[in-house]
Amino acid sequence: MLETSFLVFMDIFMHAGGGDLYTWGSNENGCLGIGCTEVIRKPERVEGPFLKFPVCKISCGWKHTAAISGGTVFTWGWGGSHGTFSVDGHSSGGQLGHKNDIDYYEPMPVKFGKNVKALDVSCGFNHTGAILEYT
Repeated sequence: MLETSFLVFMDIFMHAGGGDLYTWGSNENGCLGIGCTEVIRKPERVEGPFLKFPVCKISCGWKHTAAISGGTVFTWGWGGSHGTFSVDGHSSGGQLGHKNDIDYYEPMPVKFGKNVKALDVSCGFNHTGAILEYT
């Protein structure tokens, strides 16, 4: 039984009751998080770090995605395509939080330091915000 579903532009994200994350759609810049950039026409489970802890929050930006699992924020998708747009003044702005402009095709943890638990996450056009708890 599905409890929540998410729709962003041409990409669709579905969060099943058990914390499994399924994605399908255009997959531009790897925003579906399944390790490739191919169009996915049927739901496919996003695995990687989400096999250990369930996904409890997800948010989608223009070409990037963020999720919380096990108190950690994970991001993937468009990181700026290695600066390909910076010449035109359209750099990514660092929305993935990995201190670079690389596209990631699979979920990668965002490092905030020690004793930090992510409570919420939200993606905008090319930015991401998170509510954190420091213990």
